[in-house]
Amino acid sequence: MKRLLLAFPLLSLLSMGSCDLEMSDNGALDGYWQLARIDTIGGGGCDMVSSRIFWSVQLHLLQLSDHSGRNSTYLLRFDQDDSRLRVYEPYLSNRNEGDMPLTDAIVLQPYGIQSLDEQFEIIRLDKDCLSLKSSLLELSFNRY
Repeated sequence: MKRLLLAFPLLSLLSMGSCDLEMSDNGALDGYWQLARIDTIGGGGCDMVSSRIFWSVQLHLLQLSDHSGRNSTYLLRFDQDDSRLRVYEPYLSNRNEGDMPLTDAIVLQPYGIQSLDEQFEIIRLDKDCLSLKSSLLELSFNRY
């Protein structure tokens, strides 16, 4: 009985050591962001709050969703450093038939993305706001 009591804590420690949890290192970027405004670099803009468009960032994936139901949901990979955000490899999210890679970026335009591989400058990123600037647009988000 004494051996069994000693073996149980040892087995528990060994089993916990075999688990690997992948942790996100995205900092303030992680979370659920509502697209609040799109401005063109040349001037002019549009309030987007009523469009109900969201970017969801977790681990290595960006999910684009439209809660109004007008646009499909998409998944993209992304890379981030202190001043840049790159979004690339977009897929149409279809859990029933499998996610399909996109070949035309036009369906991403309602989300503020103009190309299949796009670079953004991070203008502002804190616990409440995210501002991104591409070669054509400036996007403003509020944490939801």
